[in-house]
Amino acid sequence: MLRARQPKRWLAWGLWVSVGSVGLAGGVLLWRMSRPPVLPAAVDPAIPYAAVRAALETARAEVLAAPNSAEAWGHLGMVQSAHELVDAARVSWRRACELDPEDFRWPYLLGCSYPAGDERVALPLIARAASLGPGQEAIQCRWAELQLAGGERQPAIKTLETWVAREPDSGRGWLRLAQARASEGDWPRARDALQRALAAAPDRSEVRDEAARIGRRTGQPLALPELRGPAIAGWPDPLREAVRAQRQDPFWRLELGLAAEKRGDLNAARAVFARLVEEHPDEPLFAVAHVRRLLADHDLPAARTALAQALLVAPGHPEMLALRGTLALLDEDWPAAIADYRAALAAEPDRVATRQDLAFALEQTGAVDESLAEYTLVIRDDPAASVARLRGAKLLLARGATEQARAWLAEIPETAPEAKAARQLLGPSNRREHK
Repeated sequence: MLRARQPKRWLAWGLWVSVGSVGLAGGVLLWRMSRPPVLPAAVDPAIPYAAVRAALETARAEVLAAPNSAEAWGHLGMVQSAHELVDAARVSWRRACELDPEDFRWPYLLGCSYPAGDERVALPLIARAASLGPGQEAIQCRWAELQLAGGERQPAIKTLETWVAREPDSGRGWLRLAQARASEGDWPRARDALQRALAAAPDRSEVRDEAARIGRRTGQPLALPELRGPAIAGWPDPLREAVRAQRQDPFWRLELGLAAEKRGDLNAARAVFARLVEEHPDEPLFAVAHVRRLLADHDLPAARTALAQALLVAPGHPEMLALRGTLALLDEDWPAAIADYRAALAAEPDRVATRQDLAFALEQTGAVDESLAEYTLVIRDDPAASVARLRGAKLLLARGATEQARAWLAEIPETAPEAKAARQLLGPSNRREHK
């Protein structure tokens, strides 16, 4: 009689393990679901600017509505970082990295939040971002820069060679490769890389400075392309600019106004400064920018009114006292100008431009000794102060101190606007001394 077939022991064991695994996975899932969600800290009500608090509250509300959204956490980190809440931003970006480990933005911004000297912390984060975003110039170059800063020259060279092979028009990449090769003493290949950097980014000041350095080091100057405008400093970084764009504080608006002024959009700059003064009458920096713009526009009545209102709030502010002195100077009210300039210098003695204006005002009253004393201090603090050298030399010549006058004039460079007048004062026999 045949016995009933018994199930194999290994099959029973496997079934038990499978059921156990399902139960374990379910338990982990239930445990994770039962955990309280990670939530961002409340916005500090002591933050002084309502627009900043509102931006932080809005970004925090997005996280509260979707606590498992990497995008919401990452955006909150950007808003926090933009307003210098660096520790909070790092918490947010770490959470974003956990929720979406494939997004290169969050490890990159987290890595960039660490200052120079923290390469050990930043490098693995930037390396992770570089592996996730191989087509991002800012990330690849930042990775190589951190490798160089940490003494990892060969890995940096490999990173950069890979990048410029992919993007042969990357001026920043070629520049960093030139610097990496120069650090190893490979001057011929450094020069070759720098030639490529000059071809790709002829207007970048860092490229031109490095070309001059390597040219001096090798004794073979590199030909610099002609500039059609001012040299550009720095390199674009879309991700970090996106962080800066989150700023809502009024000082950011001041920067935007100054940038508009620099590019020649004077009406826009004036409007920004006026609005800042209207919204924040207790902040002297905004009043100073506004009054300076009004002076540059030759709108003296408006400048006087704006300055008088600002001085009611900050009566001893040195920059505003100096501006009031300038208004008195334009009115040829020398005693008033002298008084304001001296008050400004009493608060901030290292104000070279104010001291030069004081010397001029004293000169107009006939106080030659005092004027020369101030011009001497200006030249001491700023040897390139050609206006002070020229005006002081004229006073010295008038009292017969020819040797000292010529010494001052001889230091005025040929490129200075005062060079022609200096040559005339030096005379034919002394022009060869003029630089």
